[in-house]
Amino acid sequence: MVKKVKKKVEKPKREVTKRQLSQWQQQKKRRRLFLILGISVIAAVSVVTGRGFYITYYQPMHETVIRVNDTEFNMGYYIKMLEFYGKGQPDYLPYLADQVVTDIERNELIRQGAEDL
Repeated sequence: MVKKVKKKVEKPKREVTKRQLSQWQQQKKRRRLFLILGISVIAAVSVVTGRGFYITYYQPMHETVIRVNDTEFNMGYYIKMLEFYGKGQPDYLPYLADQVVTDIERNELIRQGAEDL
């Protein structure tokens, strides 16, 4: 049995007209424009969302709310102390708020006084 050798049929080269070439170039420009616009819109939405998250959640928890001499305490620390003092007594949290501030200040003054000894 003899194997038949298949001849490769060469396809005729496709001739591109100037009009087709210009249409392809226009499509390429449009595609690039839509890609850039899409990326820009996604970036803008990400920036707006990130800024909103930062302003709403991150920044308030890191602002200084209590200052004792040179030591600063942020809102996150204050809330943790308030939760600690209010364990088992959630109804008394509004009454404990001033007490927590006083205790944080007093504890820091004691700590600073102990360092001086």
